[in-house]
Amino acid sequence: MNNFILEISYSQIAIFIKGTKFPFNDWTDIHVKQGFAWRSESVCFGSLLNDGKCMVNVSIQKSVKVLEGSIRTIVVPFHISEHKIEVASITQGECIQMPKGLYELVFNVIPKSNENDYDIYD
Repeated sequence: MNNFILEISYSQIAIFIKGTKFPFNDWTDIHVKQGFAWRSESVCFGSLLNDGKCMVNVSIQKSVKVLEGSIRTIVVPFHISEHKIEVASITQGECIQMPKGLYELVFNVIPKSNENDYDIYD
């Protein structure tokens, strides 16, 4: 599992294939309402805060899981065509090695609490 702190900017977290040209997706009113803007190798999820730090957890699981405490869970298809993905905001990103393949990308949102110093995006 990869865990890191990410500085969110412009209310979004993006996951995309490393090196993708124009990795951040355009948002329409429909995307804002549904909470994400998707392409097969790039997806942007709406965050709870406009700006601020959050905890990001990235792992490969055998099945789709809604985590305890999650207030939002979104599942989208995601095609990894290269061995590196990037999890990023507009100003910061983290590269992660991943096997090539077609995945169900599960995005769980767990808000900050007495147990968590940050909002968690898993």
